[in-house]
Amino acid sequence: MNPRLASRASIAIYLASCVLFLVALHAHANGWVVSNVAPGLGAPGLDAARGTRTGLVHVAVLGLAFLGMVTGYGLMLLSVLRASVVPSSSRSAFIIAVAAALPLLMTPYLLSTDVYGYILYGRVHAVHDGNPYTTPPYLFDDPYQEWVYWREAAMIYGPIWLYVSSGLTAVLDRLGAGPALHVVAFKVLALGLHLGSGALIVKIVRRRRRDRAHAAALAYLLNPLCLIEFAGNAHNDVAVIFLVLCAIDAHAGHHRWRAVTWLVLATLAKPYALGLLGLYVAGHVREAPSRTVAVQRGAASMALVALVCTLAYAPVWDGLATFRGMTRDAAASGEINSIAQWLTSLGTSRTVARAIMFGGFAVLALFLLLRSRSAEQALRGFPWFMLGFCALGAAWFWPWYATMAVAMAVALGTRSAVIATLILSACALIIYVTFALGAPSVVELRSIVRALHDGRAVVVFGPAALVLVWSWLRHPHREVLPCDPPPVSSSLS
Repeated sequence: MNPRLASRASIAIYLASCVLFLVALHAHANGWVVSNVAPGLGAPGLDAARGTRTGLVHVAVLGLAFLGMVTGYGLMLLSVLRASVVPSSSRSAFIIAVAAALPLLMTPYLLSTDVYGYILYGRVHAVHDGNPYTTPPYLFDDPYQEWVYWREAAMIYGPIWLYVSSGLTAVLDRLGAGPALHVVAFKVLALGLHLGSGALIVKIVRRRRRDRAHAAALAYLLNPLCLIEFAGNAHNDVAVIFLVLCAIDAHAGHHRWRAVTWLVLATLAKPYALGLLGLYVAGHVREAPSRTVAVQRGAASMALVALVCTLAYAPVWDGLATFRGMTRDAAASGEINSIAQWLTSLGTSRTVARAIMFGGFAVLALFLLLRSRSAEQALRGFPWFMLGFCALGAAWFWPWYATMAVAMAVALGTRSAVIATLILSACALIIYVTFALGAPSVVELRSIVRALHDGRAVVVFGPAALVLVWSWLRHPHREVLPCDPPPVSSSLS
């Protein structure tokens, strides 16, 4: 088949599937948290209660939309990688991403209600002049409580994200915006950061291999999971991705302390970036030419981290109570969609299941730390750290957690890391399908659905794990862990 024709066909499949996703998200009672619709967006849709025959039809349409997006995405990637002429510009990837995002921006229902939490926490700070770290939202008379599930929980995100949320909600409140406009505004913000991250990835990859920049742009910008989570669900992980990529770009420009600062800001948006900060600082210190310089770098790093954290937390600081939400977060004590949940479904005690997961993640983190003999090597460990976090470090796992792994793999990863991560991002969408199934009224399907619910961690993580094992078996002497690619900071040849 003509590569150009194949590319056009894959683009058509991809964009049509995005429209089909918009159609699927017009169904009422589609399996997500009750009343998570943004009023005013779209027409009243199909009543597809979970478990009913109509609900099963809805699941089929939703699954078909996911399958179409993944298929079109895969075909586009193959077409670009096999093309004899490499595009000199990545503009087409950005244009397709914006076109695909338009129907996602208009979806009336969401696959997650987190954006309403961002709005409500922002309103607590900007509109009610409260401290969301110590004062739960339910204590305020606010109309947005209707769409928030964790109303009694203090804020679990860092102050950087709080200031972004409160700033945006303050502007929207002055404009008299309703819920629909609030949701759209956060979606547009997320899409803007997503496109900005794509531009940074192009810049980073172009330093290593100019001929792979377009493929990298397409791999990240059009990744179905990333577009759905950002343009569709407005998840704030996109802000963390943008900040970490700013750090990688600063490192490539030989601005190490600027890179550390960006990573601290990323950690202050969402705490899981702390692991990436730790790896980078360790590499930066270990590559020092002498022990004296290493001590100086370590002390300076700690001082910089302390300074940025102090400045960020100062406006909302209320003692140790400021971290109440993070320590009592459901994700810190629960298991869902994870290997730990699958192990407990097999009869393993919860304590043992969590010990297996966290123990495995600790071993991986220690291995990456020991391998980070320089800041460059630390960066190359970022994709593996995030893959390990998704599979082992997050007993409470949701699809959007994998978006950071996608960005890190595309920007920095080995071939095996990229393939495994893209497969994980596709399989993660299955979680939404399983939740939409409910308990089918069709008796014959109940055992199948139950097995899918109990084993969804295997379905999500299994294929990616098999790819990594296969890569190691085929090339046992080639490093599967960090890392093959040329240095991030290498100049163009």
